[in-house]
Amino acid sequence: MKTSSIKSKTKLLIEIIIVLGIMSGIKAILDQFQIIGSGSIGIWIGILIATFFFNKRNIKWSDIGLRLPKGRKQWLTQIGIGFLAIGSILLITFITLYVLEPFFGLEKTADATNKFSFFLGKPVVLILYIVIGIWFGAGLGEELMMRGFVLNHLKKLIGDSKISWLWP
Repeated sequence: MKTSSIKSKTKLLIEIIIVLGIMSGIKAILDQFQIIGSGSIGIWIGILIATFFFNKRNIKWSDIGLRLPKGRKQWLTQIGIGFLAIGSILLITFITLYVLEPFFGLEKTADATNKFSFFLGKPVVLILYIVIGIWFGAGLGEELMMRGFVLNHLKKLIGDSKISWLWP
């Protein structure tokens, strides 16, 4: 293996370690202060750092597949899917809290309910948390981080073949 190839692969591995390390470190620090959404905050800081590394390599997020919908029909479809997802989450939450919990005699732990007590009686706050904290923060953030950054870096480390996409 050529020395330049080894150096290039070493840089890729170091970038992955830096991004994931900072992301995990931020989450751990924010968890100590019991900040809700610490995982999402850590992910988005990791994405900022990943963007820095992409810029150093002259790579844009669109180069790896991140593109906005084109045309009105695609936008409406994507927004509809988003609302469908939110509705599904609310339905599952309702079924869990009001159907399954009493049916199985489950009890809420004090820690779990205290952490999210700011939702009680505030459906708008709950919906905003689902959209901003869960969908945008965790869902989109994780996809960008893992599929966009980490898997593309691993593909370059292992090689661009079908087997390299199955490996992780």
